[in-house]
Amino acid sequence: MTGRIGELTKYLIYLNPQIHFIKSNSVHKAILDFTRTNKNDLILTFPRKHSFFQKSESRQLIFYSPAAVMTIQ
Repeated sequence: MTGRIGELTKYLIYLNPQIHFIKSNSVHKAILDFTRTNKNDLILTFPRKHSFFQKSESRQLIFYSPAAVMTIQ
């Protein structure tokens, strides 16, 4: 792996991380469904859009997640 994900994997190697890419029209719903199904402990996100006036997908994920959420910019 290269880029940001490769660097992150290198730092977290001792935790045995698994990386999954999910594509969906409803990002927060897809991540929450995946987390509940797979009983994940931590969700790392790399948000793409930031807008003061639009509803935040990251905020919805953080408020309704059954696991801890870390957002990296």
